[in-house]
Amino acid sequence: MDYLQIFEERQSCFAELLRLANEQRMLIDVVDYSQLLTLLGSKQRVLGQLEEMQRQHPRLALDWKASRAGLAVEVRESCEHVLAETEATLAQLLNQERRDTDEIAARRDQTRNQLNSVSLGQQANAAYGAPPPHVSFRHLSVGQ
Repeated sequence: MDYLQIFEERQSCFAELLRLANEQRMLIDVVDYSQLLTLLGSKQRVLGQLEEMQRQHPRLALDWKASRAGLAVEVRESCEHVLAETEATLAQLLNQERRDTDEIAARRDQTRNQLNSVSLGQQANAAYGAPPPHVSFRHLSVGQ
């Protein structure tokens, strides 16, 4: 099994996800939800690639642990370097995703609160703004 190639492919996928997450941040900041949906489709394709790698090598972690001591030093060190890069990329990616999720949730809550405010205002306006049905302001009689 070519561990270095597999690890580099995984690292490439996570690097692409991080790039897409950074682009996602910009789209959230400018509130471009149509482009955001397109970007989410791109992220889903990359996640599909990772899932396919997992299906192809379901025992990768166990096999790596069992085989790494027997690999040439250069190969082992290269693999460990790529794995370390992958871990760092994954940590950045998870942090970015968490911040973006929090931001979108905060905006959703803010929008919900604004809509509730508008709804309550309309209800109050309807309750207090309309004259009672028996009162007409067209013809006021001063003597009444």
